[in-house]
Amino acid sequence: FPSHDTVSDGVVTVTNGFQVIVREVADSGATNVSAIAVGQRGVSPGAEVGVPVTVENFNRVDTLQFTLQWDPTILNFVKVQGFVLPNLTESNFGSITNAQGQTHRVTLSWDDQTLAGVSLTNGSPLFSVLFRAVGAAGGVSPVSIVNTPTPAAATVNTEGIPLRTVQGSVTIQSLMSGMVEYYNSLGGRVSGVTVTMAGAASGAVTTGADIVTGK
Repeated sequence: FPSHDTVSDGVVTVTNGFQVIVREVADSGATNVSAIAVGQRGVSPGAEVGVPVTVENFNRVDTLQFTLQWDPTILNFVKVQGFVLPNLTESNFGSITNAQGQTHRVTLSWDDQTLAGVSLTNGSPLFSVLFRAVGAAGGVSPVSIVNTPTPAAATVNTEGIPLRTVQGSVTIQSLMSGMVEYYNSLGGRVSGVTVTMAGAASGAVTTGADIVTGK
């Protein structure tokens, strides 16, 4: 490459007379792709469950929008909750109903009113969506970020950045039921023993004189 003669205002003039224009590009923070991820959860029939929406590489973001969708025959929308972004409230969300009058989408539109941009650590929740399980046990509803009616988009310094989405789901799990019995070393049934159960539905039962049935 020929050596240059002059450099002025970002223009390099070389010995054979042609010019190379050099422009400085501001770092917008877009080199790391931001991600919006929806959680995966299990729930018992008729119970409520919160599904978190979390972020990765959320650096100096000043606007964010997307649409969240699910199967309304399996999940009944209750509310959005657990807001983390500054100035994020229920007023930033809109609900969309299908032909049957069931809410099956919510839209989000948010901007940082300070214009400085917001940064969150990886895995931080933006908010969560509370659902009630209305489908039968074994049913699975995807909880997905879609582009209709509000397309997924984000900006840093008012410039669009790449945005990756990770879809979630809610599975309706069967209730566990059965008989709990506790025996001593001699084979006799023992009353007054507390058995603690954990899982999607948790609690404790105490054995009686003979047996106890719990679920």
